[in-house]
Amino acid sequence: MASRRSIALSLVSIFINDISEIVKIPLILYADDIIIYFQKTESDLIVKTLNEALERTRQWTLFNSICVNANKTDFICFHKQGQNSKMEFSNKVSYHGLPLRRVFKLKYHGLIFDPTLTFSLHSDYVKTKLASIVGSIKKTVKFLPDSIFKIVLMHTLFQVMM
Repeated sequence: MASRRSIALSLVSIFINDISEIVKIPLILYADDIIIYFQKTESDLIVKTLNEALERTRQWTLFNSICVNANKTDFICFHKQGQNSKMEFSNKVSYHGLPLRRVFKLKYHGLIFDPTLTFSLHSDYVKTKLASIVGSIKKTVKFLPDSIFKIVLMHTLFQVMM
């Protein structure tokens, strides 16, 4: 029997398929998440393009009776190191009059993105998780038979990768 969540996600997928025709700039769709992305170099053009896409998205959601929680909607600007880091977007990017928060790190599908795409934040996160796991393994290894230890180790490493 299908769970309510899988049915809900299937219904969202049916609705969401035509949004790319409405927004008219590239999108990444995954379940009920939408990522709007584009490339511009001038802050005014970035704000204008993003606000227009967000307004078309809002019109589409109204037409399809879908609610967007603007308080959970953020944006991040990727750029080369040393470029665009000073661009000001405060209160300029908005969804239905509500200013969206600019973030400087974004966790999406287990990866932590930073504005320069160096993945240093993600690397630090993985190192911290692994150090914690290695510490736990060292404490328990002497109490487990080898066969059980190997299973626990593989399961733990698999969980960190996901």
